Amino acid sequence: KSYDPGSYSTGIMVINNRTFISGIDISMDYMPELQNSFIAEVNKHGQVINQKKYVSGYSSYSSLFKGKDSSLLLYGSIADSAYYPSVFLAKIDTGLNVTWMKSLRLTTTPQYAGSLKTGEVKQGSDGSYFILYSDGVPFGETRVYLTKLDGNGDFLWSKIYRASDPGYANSIAGRKLEIFGGNVYITCVNAYNAYSAT
Repeated sequence: KSYDPGSYSTGIMVINNRTFISGIDISMDYMPELQNSFIAEVNKHGQVINQKKYVSGYSSYSSLFKGKDSSLLLYGSIADSAYYPSVFLAKIDTGLNVTWMKSLRLTTTPQYAGSLKTGEVKQGSDGSYFILYSDGVPFGETRVYLTKLDGNGDFLWSKIYRASDPGYANSIAGRKLEIFGGNVYITCVNAYNAYSAT
């Protein structure tokens, strides 16, 4: 329960019979765009027994994923005070303590984080992480990124996928991420004006 305006939940995760909820709250101050990501643990009656905030910024969004070691992965996007957008991935233990947190700046052009779309994060058999996200320059082309981090969250590599016909009316966004047989598969939606294809 929160009395901040615009507070909402972004996900729920059950790990070893413990229930965790992620969400966003907007502080009651003169900057209504300033948002905080949080994780709360609730008991079987729905009462909050532990809660912590992790990331504060503009147009923030985050959601929960489960790690292979039953840790919590908080994945989302944020913009700083100059509206430079970033994506972040944080590994959180079940005591809601941060093990590590990494962020990736996307562009050199200030923009509202609303043009940034987070996709999915998946963990490979070697403990590494693959994250899928999209961004775009206002009135310019959009891009899909696939980034690999090692088990400690350190950067390994990143690939960029562009729309087939770049232009301000042509957008591309990453949707799904799957790992199978040692390979990584992504699905994207490419939209041009009123037409779209997956």
